Amino acid sequence: MKKNFRSLILPGALVCLGVLHVSPARATLVGDVALAPGGNVFPGSVTGDAPGTLEADQVQPFSISTSVGTMNGTIESAVYMESGGTLDFYYQVSNTSPDGDNFSRNSDSNFGGFLTDVGFRTDGSSLTGTTFTDSAFIPDTADRSTTNGGAVVGFNFNSFGTLDEIPPGAKSSVLVITTNATHFMLGTASAIDSGTATVAAFEPTNVPEPTSIVLFGSGLLLSVGLARSRRFSR
Repeated sequence: MKKNFRSLILPGALVCLGVLHVSPARATLVGDVALAPGGNVFPGSVTGDAPGTLEADQVQPFSISTSVGTMNGTIESAVYMESGGTLDFYYQVSNTSPDGDNFSRNSDSNFGGFLTDVGFRTDGSSLTGTTFTDSAFIPDTADRSTTNGGAVVGFNFNSFGTLDEIPPGAKSSVLVITTNATHFMLGTASAIDSGTATVAAFEPTNVPEPTSIVLFGSGLLLSVGLARSRRFSR
């Protein structure tokens, strides 16, 4: 009787685990540049590449006072799933500051413990389902912190002078972080110059979303119920 019970439980649990987690080979977009903790690289262009399937998108406004004026703008963040099941994180920073202050950096977290490649897109308007727009303000370099497994990935717009900084009325190109993650949650993103404005954005996680956990629990209970009904029907 125990043998029959296990034969029902195991397939049901495995099916539900398949819903919870995908273990694909790492997908990489053409033109992305690998960025390890402590690294500093020149990001590659992924303009024109198929982004995958849009999973989530949001726009968060910010307004903070600094020692030299007011920083205003928005940060849009989105998550795309590639065909292999891994996730890419997209960001675009807009500058609407009234004091003429340019933005020099975007930073995003938390990517600790995940593999990351970095790139940019100048064709934001092609990304349907979002409000991304085209922009030629591309990052000079990208870097990753050494602490906490490389938690913070940053894009710099003034590594070689101020000409590439994001001025008022403009947006950055769409900044891309390709990962080996298969789940995501809310994290943070920042626009930085004379101050730092931080808003909610998306980040990778190893923990499946609550709805998947519910699906797993329901599937397991269904397997148990089937096993019991079969046992009592004999």
